[in-house]
Amino acid sequence: MIARTAVGKKEGGEIGKSATRPGVLAFLSGAVAGAVLFGVVRAASRWGPPQGKPDAKSDEIPPPPVPAPTIDDASLGAIALAQWRLARRVRNMRAEGGDRPSDLEGHIDLLEEYARDLAAQLVNLGVVIFDPTGMPYDSRLDLKVISRETRVNLADDTVIETVVPSVSWDDRCIVRPAVVVGVPARADQQMV
Repeated sequence: MIARTAVGKKEGGEIGKSATRPGVLAFLSGAVAGAVLFGVVRAASRWGPPQGKPDAKSDEIPPPPVPAPTIDDASLGAIALAQWRLARRVRNMRAEGGDRPSDLEGHIDLLEEYARDLAAQLVNLGVVIFDPTGMPYDSRLDLKVISRETRVNLADDTVIETVVPSVSWDDRCIVRPAVVVGVPARADQQMV
């Protein structure tokens, strides 16, 4: 218990003393300190760290956000066209058959796998590649006709070869198809 508290020196060099009741000061200082401490802890838990002092991590400048990769229509169309040509070339090599060295067959298998993987990635992006070969030709379709060839075995105008397929992305045509149209031979041409 505290009976007397020293206040400080007076001018005469004597130490002045202030008399207090023993338990009052201890109780008040303990109660005030407790209330202040409780209020600080409560405020800190409710509102987070003090606003005047930033924590160590907030001193660092965060890196700028990384922008999402973008691709333009022409680039995506070129990739889709390259995939279509690769798949068509592999299909033609398989159709030719013949005697090939085994290591060449392995390369063809690898190219076929690459074409399939690339096609799957394009499908995941929402790219649609359409080859109109074998379709009846309709002049209302958005097809660029490169040439017309007369064919005896055709009943109607038909797309007999696709030079460039149609490539669509986001419900937009980004590559316009180019085709060769087969025209049926007329009766007087068939006799010749």
